[in-house]
Amino acid sequence: LGTTLVVNIMTEIPCFVYSEALRKRFGIRCIIYIGVTAYAVRVGWYAWIQNPWLVMPAELLHGVTFALVWSSLAVLATQISPEKGLQATTQGLFSLLFNGVGGGIG
Repeated sequence: LGTTLVVNIMTEIPCFVYSEALRKRFGIRCIIYIGVTAYAVRVGWYAWIQNPWLVMPAELLHGVTFALVWSSLAVLATQISPEKGLQATTQGLFSLLFNGVGGGIG
């Protein structure tokens, strides 16, 4: 478990650092599509592997499936906020859906 966390964080850091540049180049929607596709590949890999150590290559996709998607959705939540003063509320709802409801249902 510890080794996979190191790999996760090693891929998250550059994805968070370069997320703004990638959003500007590809757009939020494209980043989300890439993240969902990478997540499908990652979960498919988990279902296929027999040796627990083979989880490591799939963990390399964590930066794309979490960091890029999270940062893009956070920016999108701010952009779709109905009023200037409601960005924090929209961010809170996004976090609730992503972490609370999404994590609760699977």
